Amino acid sequence: MQDQSQFYGKRSAYLLFLLLSLIPVQVLLSLQGKSPTFDETPHLFAGYSYLKTGDFRMNPEHPPLSFILGALPLLALDVKFPREPALWAQSDVYTMGWRFVFFENDAEKLLFWARFPMIGLGILLGYFIYRWAQELYGEEAGLFAALLYIFCPNMLAHVGLINTDFPITTFMFLACYFFSKWASRVTFRHFLQTSVAFSLALLSKNSAILLVPGFLLMGLVWILIRENREREAGEPGRGKVPSPNSPPPTPSFPSKGWQKGLAILLLLISMGIVGYLALWAGYGFRYEAMKEPVGEFITPWEQVTPPSGFIKEASLFIREHKLLPEAYTYGLLYTHRTTQKRWSFLAGAYSVEGWWYYFIVAFLIKTPLPFLMLLGLAGLSYLFKESSRKASKDALWTRELFVILPPTLYFAFSLTTHINIGLRHILPVYPFLFILVSRLVSRVYQKRAVAGKIALGVLAAWFIVCSLRIYPDYLAYFNELVGGPDQGYKYLVDSNLDWGQDLKGLKKYMDDHGIEKINLAYFGTADPEYYGIHHHRLPGFINYTEPQPVGTLDLRYPIAISATLLQGVPTINPELYKGFLAMKPVAKIGYSIFIYKLEAPGLETRG
Repeated sequence: MQDQSQFYGKRSAYLLFLLLSLIPVQVLLSLQGKSPTFDETPHLFAGYSYLKTGDFRMNPEHPPLSFILGALPLLALDVKFPREPALWAQSDVYTMGWRFVFFENDAEKLLFWARFPMIGLGILLGYFIYRWAQELYGEEAGLFAALLYIFCPNMLAHVGLINTDFPITTFMFLACYFFSKWASRVTFRHFLQTSVAFSLALLSKNSAILLVPGFLLMGLVWILIRENREREAGEPGRGKVPSPNSPPPTPSFPSKGWQKGLAILLLLISMGIVGYLALWAGYGFRYEAMKEPVGEFITPWEQVTPPSGFIKEASLFIREHKLLPEAYTYGLLYTHRTTQKRWSFLAGAYSVEGWWYYFIVAFLIKTPLPFLMLLGLAGLSYLFKESSRKASKDALWTRELFVILPPTLYFAFSLTTHINIGLRHILPVYPFLFILVSRLVSRVYQKRAVAGKIALGVLAAWFIVCSLRIYPDYLAYFNELVGGPDQGYKYLVDSNLDWGQDLKGLKKYMDDHGIEKINLAYFGTADPEYYGIHHHRLPGFINYTEPQPVGTLDLRYPIAISATLLQGVPTINPELYKGFLAMKPVAKIGYSIFIYKLEAPGLETRG
């Protein structure tokens, strides 16, 4: 029996290694044919500037860790740092980021090496998704959860990007996992693991602050469930004989409700102290954001601070007493300001305040249909009575609480926000869903249901096919509910579809069709000229070089329009390119750049 157990353990280890090895392969191959997404150039420069100068003026909207991770490999390269005193003093991270990546250095080299730390996070997250699912439901479920993660188009779209979305997804998941381990067995190691993961999340993105009320609520619900189980058992701390899947006994854990509550409170306070110290460490234990006294933030304090109210008073108090690093306080205020009003697009409608159901729609149309079906089946499985003993069922439910509550709370909070520009803002819910879906594997194997195994196999195969079909355009994935990625632009744009990633594809199209120049309305921060794209700039184009004339189209050349600009976002004139929506493009580059060829003379765009 022991030999058989070792055999299955080795087999699972080999399969997990094979699955995790697919992450760098898929990510590097897909990004090889892509230009950097909208925020990657400023993020990479910001991270490198933190490491080289110790100054945090560039891009203080977010904490520094995500950017530093991307910039770390650059320290081993011969990298030129742009010297633009005026731009540095103004904290103009976008212009300096453009110069840093495309003018001063080899963009391809910088981006290639900068992606490896993010890929490393992708492998780390995949391992812990497997581990948590395996601890809850068994080896087969762990491998199934890992497979779902590794072939999910939405995860593959963000794993290698130099951005904040994937790091916060990884560290929030790890914080919740280790918190669940602490709740199962109170040890200093579990406390330290939870605190470190929480600290890394705090240093990755401002939304990590949601972990504090999340842990508090999870702790309270956990206490109530645990108290109920102990009352039914008739004696605190003792119940029926647990199943092999039950957590190890916790004789050292307090038996009374108030003692459990005190334990949770002490954990949160201790974790908060560690996180607070880590936050200061991330900013070099210096209050001032700018190491040099010359300069200011690109958006002044007066514009990011609310004119009145509690947030204003609290921020003034924090700044006056220097309770938080200056750049972090600024980032919190900047994030609050930008999340209140921002142009958004949803299925032909425009709004500066967004829609409460935006992320529901985005989730339903950008998540593969087989996964939605698996998620529905997993939800239904909770309605049917388990065949295992009650003690085992209750123990499992207590541990599942830490997988169910985090995505529920995070998703519910997202419905209250006003920044509706991408599914990436709810990316942290997906790893938990992979685990919840994997419980179906445990149910099927327990019941030895052949039909169930076939159904799971079919849905898993369909899921993998969805991923393979969209390669390498993972960012542009839309499911069959809206007609697939070819029709996605009608429903969502910006980072859901078009994030400036397809300049290389545009250049290939021009070369294949003998096009020497093109009229270009590009939504992105990459440099078309760097990729050999000679162009006439159209309205809406973000330009970091010398000003170019904008106006009448040169009808000798085709017209290329990014899907985001095609839908009128984020330009001040939504009607700018509306006329093209009624026309059939001659080609689509990665589903994000539309190519048109006009024959009739005299067509002009309005600036």
